[in-house]
Amino acid sequence: MMEEKSMTLNKNSMMTAMPVGGAIVLVSIVLYVFDFDTRGFWGYLIYSILLVGIIWGTKKFRDQYNNGLLTYGQGIKSGLLIGLFTGIINAVYTFVFYKFFAPEQIIVLLQKTEEQLLEKSPDMTDQQLDMALSMTEKFMTPGFMSFGSLINTLIAALLLSLIVAIFLKRDVPRSIE
Repeated sequence: MMEEKSMTLNKNSMMTAMPVGGAIVLVSIVLYVFDFDTRGFWGYLIYSILLVGIIWGTKKFRDQYNNGLLTYGQGIKSGLLIGLFTGIINAVYTFVFYKFFAPEQIIVLLQKTEEQLLEKSPDMTDQQLDMALSMTEKFMTPGFMSFGSLINTLIAALLLSLIVAIFLKRDVPRSIE
């Protein structure tokens, strides 16, 4: 019975992550095409999609597959699994995007990083700037960015799941003796 519930939780999480990951990829493409800055409002839109996905998937698991019950731990596990599968979808998209479709965007990101460094530390020497940019450049590869995307999604999913599970949990009612 426990294996069946676990399998259902895994399957439910995967099935939820597909449209959630697809929506995030679609929004990312639209943001790229229209040259929107993903910091601020547009970046929060992506986290909002993940939040809605975690709520939707966890509620669906609770109500359709778990007899209307959900422990706090199951809520967190559901959100993390949805985040994991969504993160995998986004990691694949990130890799393909930066490797094949828009490798020039890495240069744009490096230029933005340079601007931010100079804004935050205007008295930075050229040598310090070059060293900081050279370190940043080592991590600005499609593989590292893809891995970073996965980790970022997992961290966001954990934080969101901790909150969502509080509101969606429904423990087994205790009988009064």
